[in-house]
Amino acid sequence: MARYKVLKSVAHNLAHSFASDVSWVDGDYALGHLLRRAVATGQSEVSVDLMSGDVRPPGFGETAGGRYLEQMSAWFRDWLVPVNDTSLDYIIAAQMVIDFDLASLAPAHKPWLRQSPEALEPGCSYRISVSITDDRGREWGAMLTGTQYPLLQPPQGEPVWR
Repeated sequence: MARYKVLKSVAHNLAHSFASDVSWVDGDYALGHLLRRAVATGQSEVSVDLMSGDVRPPGFGETAGGRYLEQMSAWFRDWLVPVNDTSLDYIIAAQMVIDFDLASLAPAHKPWLRQSPEALEPGCSYRISVSITDDRGREWGAMLTGTQYPLLQPPQGEPVWR
């Protein structure tokens, strides 16, 4: 039987999966692709409607990171919701928002390389928020914060922002 309570876990798992190593696409992490576009356009927030796959603002969906967000929405609908013993019939809205703190864009130390000369790289703080609204009007959510270190040599055609 489908359940409501697991929607919080679904939101948590989606946010953590997006920020994890599994989001490697076209030579960088999806967050790295989105961060470069955010810096190039000055738009710090990108969102995906997990029910439709619509990525906003316009232009972000054309990046490798935006295409990955579209795939995440399909993964959410086709796999993550059913495997967690819940149902899309229970969900009226679902959204993931990635907000980059572009003011924090500065050289930062990768924690795992503190003693190394390569430790200092441009980094930017981010917040990933996932919200799922059920058919009773209750909102289930998760939030994740971190720092993204995009590759210094981006894939062909992507702007370098150092």
